[in-house]
Amino acid sequence: MDPGLSDSSRKISHDHLAVNFKAKFSKPTPVRKTISFRKLSTITIQSFKSDIEASNVMNDQLLAICTDVDKLVDAYTSKLAMLLERHVPLRTKSIILRNDCPWYTDELYEAKHKKRKLERNWRK
Repeated sequence: MDPGLSDSSRKISHDHLAVNFKAKFSKPTPVRKTISFRKLSTITIQSFKSDIEASNVMNDQLLAICTDVDKLVDAYTSKLAMLLERHVPLRTKSIILRNDCPWYTDELYEAKHKKRKLERNWRK
C-alpha cells in the first residue's frame, strides 16, 4: 500500500474511497407509431395534369346526371385520390415516439439540420 494513502496503522487517511454498487435500471419500452405519407416532391406535375384532364372528372354528362352537390364532390374526390395514388403512392413508416427533452430547443434543431445539410453537400 502507498504510504501517502495510509498512516502507520495502515488505515486509509483520505476520504476518496471507491463506492461500488449495482443498480438495476431499465429503459422504458419505446412507443411506436405508424404514420402514412406521400412524397409529393416526386410527382411529375405535367403527367398529373394530363391524367386529370383525361379522366373527365367534371364532364358535362356527370353534371347532368348528378344534381346533388355532395355526390359530385365525392366523385371528384375519389377520382383525384385514385390519380394521386397512381402518381405518388401512400407509404407507411413506423416511427419511435420520443419524450420531449427540455434542452433540445428549436435553435438546436435548426443548427443540427443545417449541419447535416452541409455534410450532405460536402460529401457530393
